[in-house]
Amino acid sequence: MRGIAFCRPGEAVPDDFPLWLERFEVGTVMWNVHHGDEAVYVLEGAVDVDGHECPAGGAVIVEAGVPATLTAPVDASIVRMGTHEISARVGRRVHVVGPGGTWAKVDDERTTRYFADSGCATCDVTLFVTGRVHEHVSAPHSHSADELIHVLEGEIVVGRRHLGPGSTIAIAAGQRYGFRGEGFSFLNFRAHAATLTRDHVEIAEGPLAHGFEPIMDVR
Repeated sequence: MRGIAFCRPGEAVPDDFPLWLERFEVGTVMWNVHHGDEAVYVLEGAVDVDGHECPAGGAVIVEAGVPATLTAPVDASIVRMGTHEISARVGRRVHVVGPGGTWAKVDDERTTRYFADSGCATCDVTLFVTGRVHEHVSAPHSHSADELIHVLEGEIVVGRRHLGPGSTIAIAAGQRYGFRGEGFSFLNFRAHAATLTRDHVEIAEGPLAHGFEPIMDVR
């Protein structure tokens, strides 16, 4: 798949896209040593990852090849994301990040919190949640890495497509797009670091490049 694929709630990301995403209620999730970098965002409830609690609004990064067990003592729901690529690199650890994130930019209009920024020495993923209180229109742009956008709250509009909570957009690297919305938030997942191109200008991405505040809510 190249270009953009729009997936309504309950629909899977196309099999030929490099990234995948699933949203479900959990009891136990187990990772063996045969997987790439993965990320989990906790929607409701709280989960335990190898003895570390991750509450709603927090995230877990399971580095490639690292065994781990996630359990939910009570009903919880998560979004689990990953890549079909099995990296030759083996990670070292599992990161459990609280709702504050690792870096954040918060004001009266916007809240953006990173949980991973592709800056780790032993994992490559980027995961953040971002949202706007009032109407926001993004300029047309593209990214140098494949990405998944998963709507958490409100609605965003891409072209003529209106996408509400539970919807996912799979966007191929280099695909130009824009969106608009009001009172929304969404997850963004990428398997690698990326740059943004807007008006033929390449722009660095990530919290360090854009003056985010270090939070480091790491469990």
